[in-house]
Amino acid sequence: MKNRSGVRKMFRVVGVGAAVGAGIGAVEGVLCLFRDPWWALHAPLVPAAMLLYGTVGACLAFLAGLRGGLSPKTVWIVLGGVLYLLGVFHIVKPSFPEIWTGPILLSILIWTGLWGAGLLACRWADKRAAAALLPGSAGGRKALLAGLAVLAALSLGAPRFWGIQQQAGGGPVKADLPNIVIIVMDTARADHFSCYGYNRPTTPNVDRLAQEGVLFEQATATAPWTLPSHASLFTGLYTAQHRTDRATPRLGGSLVTLAELLKGEGYQTAGFSNNPWVSPQGNFHQGFDLFEGMWSRSSPLHRLAPVWIATRLKDRLGEETSHSSDAAVTNDRIRWWMDRVRRGSSPFFLFVNYIDVHTPYKPREPFRSRFLRDPHRFAAQGLKQGRLQRTAPPVHLDPITEGVLNDLYDAELAYLDAKIGDLVGMLRDRGVLDQTLFIVTSDHGENLGDHHIVGHRFCVYQTLLRIPLIFRYPKAFPGGLRVKEPVSMIDVVPTLMQVVRPQGVPLPPGLLGRSLLTAHGEGSADRTLVSEYTAPVSWIPKYRKWNPGMDEAYFTRNLKSVRRGNLKFIWGSDGLQELYDLGKDPMETVNLVDQQPDLARRMKEEAEQLFATLQPVGLAEESRSIDENLRRELRALGYVQ
Repeated sequence: MKNRSGVRKMFRVVGVGAAVGAGIGAVEGVLCLFRDPWWALHAPLVPAAMLLYGTVGACLAFLAGLRGGLSPKTVWIVLGGVLYLLGVFHIVKPSFPEIWTGPILLSILIWTGLWGAGLLACRWADKRAAAALLPGSAGGRKALLAGLAVLAALSLGAPRFWGIQQQAGGGPVKADLPNIVIIVMDTARADHFSCYGYNRPTTPNVDRLAQEGVLFEQATATAPWTLPSHASLFTGLYTAQHRTDRATPRLGGSLVTLAELLKGEGYQTAGFSNNPWVSPQGNFHQGFDLFEGMWSRSSPLHRLAPVWIATRLKDRLGEETSHSSDAAVTNDRIRWWMDRVRRGSSPFFLFVNYIDVHTPYKPREPFRSRFLRDPHRFAAQGLKQGRLQRTAPPVHLDPITEGVLNDLYDAELAYLDAKIGDLVGMLRDRGVLDQTLFIVTSDHGENLGDHHIVGHRFCVYQTLLRIPLIFRYPKAFPGGLRVKEPVSMIDVVPTLMQVVRPQGVPLPPGLLGRSLLTAHGEGSADRTLVSEYTAPVSWIPKYRKWNPGMDEAYFTRNLKSVRRGNLKFIWGSDGLQELYDLGKDPMETVNLVDQQPDLARRMKEEAEQLFATLQPVGLAEESRSIDENLRRELRALGYVQ
């Protein structure tokens, strides 16, 4: 009898610990969903948090029971302490890693004062009050468990209810419209794709898409880095028109985005971004029914305090900051959206930014072994990629180091190609591939020692501006076609809208792009394409520290480029002028300014006149500064210095 009584007491102690832990998990889960515009789709985080904290609570209660039971006072001390720490965590998290600042410390101090005052007001030390509140009595325990069960059930059912409510976009459902998928292979330069003539089999899956669709051989990005390029892709505007750049890194709310246009046609819209520059904080979610930032790890579960702290510690223990995003994890979330959230027969628009090709290059097997050549294997083990990224131009790499960078880059590209193949298979398995307009492109390329530069800064050479652009949709684009005429990223929006509304498209004002649907670039040889780059002046202090005596011209020089046919002219704010014939010199090694000064002068005049016509689109009030929470998150992930 005594043993039975002890077992019952232990079960009661463990049950109380599990219930208290589950209650804390419910609080944590609700906190994590706070200010999430798509909280209903992520609501299963609440029961997941309850399960996690409930398990921990049960284990702690069991250990306490072995030492003589669990008193009400002990329970409330632990409960109060954990809830206090959760509050501190959610105060500090948005400011990570810059937590030792006056406002944050003041917020923690205020929180501590409020919490202490609350404890005193409740007289938590009074045993009778604590005993009355403790869910150890039958009635209290049943009430708590019933409440938690109801909360868990509602949370698990929320995604289905939300998906049903959001099954269509803002317009009437049109069953004959194609689904649209846009894949951005972040930092992928076209000349490393095997379908673009590279001598290594880096992209067999993308090659297959190109064979079944149209490949544009000379597609040009509007900028050599993420933020303005994505803004151009989403709006069809040049950087000078949408003004989303270093000085104003938030997409203007008055601009009309591709997601908004498609939603107006009845599309369900979803976006999955692995780059924090392309985020809801930057307003890139405008027009999307769902937009998830994958840099916060694989699922909403990583928002919980213990998981978040553990992953951050793991990152900090690494030699170099590594991106938390992964194409396989992103595909899992896309599969979740397609099977659990997307509803009805309305077409969908899916945008995906994969960032696996971005530095640091840490390719997985078997791709690392497949592409890392024998002479480079030993050097790859000691390569300090972070140090190379921090080295100011000109960067002089020895042949081995340059070979290692190229091999690792190719391996990352091949891995991402395989995951794109998985995504294509996902669509094929669901019987929607041939009803889907599938687009593969990039936001910019990468310098791997080219032009004595590492990374995607400081220049507007073709290594950064030439991007892949492939359309696959059998009903509109003939298979196996290769278009040689130059096209631009701004052509995507008018092309898609012509597919959606072939009878005539009233496009937003200011669009200078052309539809690539029917002409496939025909007659565009004399078209002038524009790209530009803003100097990262704010980085100068850090680079001075890392690179004493560096050439600061790279950090203060804004660059513009115009391309007409094979002629390309680069114009710098410091007077720099470069002229290249890309037909004869695709790697831009011979500057023709001194050989053809008259042509250079005419190109410069044309560039000045053209940029003078590119007026800002949208409201004047949108001179925006970057959201500080986003800036801190970017620094924590190693995207900005």
